[in-house]
Amino acid sequence: MNTPGHEWKNQHYNFDNLGQALLTLFILATRDGWVQIMYNGIDAVDVGMQPQRNYSEARLFYFVSFLLLVGFFVLNMFVGVVVENFHKCRAEQEREEKARRTAKRAKKIERKRRRLREIPYYAHYSPWRRRLHDICNSKYFDLLIAAVIGLNVVTMSLEFYLMPPVNELFFLNV
Repeated sequence: MNTPGHEWKNQHYNFDNLGQALLTLFILATRDGWVQIMYNGIDAVDVGMQPQRNYSEARLFYFVSFLLLVGFFVLNMFVGVVVENFHKCRAEQEREEKARRTAKRAKKIERKRRRLREIPYYAHYSPWRRRLHDICNSKYFDLLIAAVIGLNVVTMSLEFYLMPPVNELFFLNV
């Protein structure tokens, strides 16, 4: 087998034993020099025999399918890690938001309690002044003021340039 002056040398990445095979598959999965590993696998004949070019082209399907499966596996692992981190961040954000809402609600309730304990500014008013205050703060008073403003706008829009006095208009129509 060995001729004088020649020495048999194995490829660096090979499938001679389990450790070498796992290392070769790992290197193949990282796609670092995968083309040379694939060609070496296709050219391999048997243990202790010289490689022949394109000896078993059917092994090409093994290498390509391994690359595709490992690629999808790594991609799925990457996507899984990203999605898991997203869910963790989202849950943490929801907890923080819930705590913020709870604190805000507690502040609002405390403000409301403080307001209920305080005496209103109009508490010392006399009865007639308090009644006048209640009338001025009612929604009906607001509606009355809006109606008066509307009536004022209508009466002002009825005036025109060189308008005769109101008395002349009244007596001319009679």
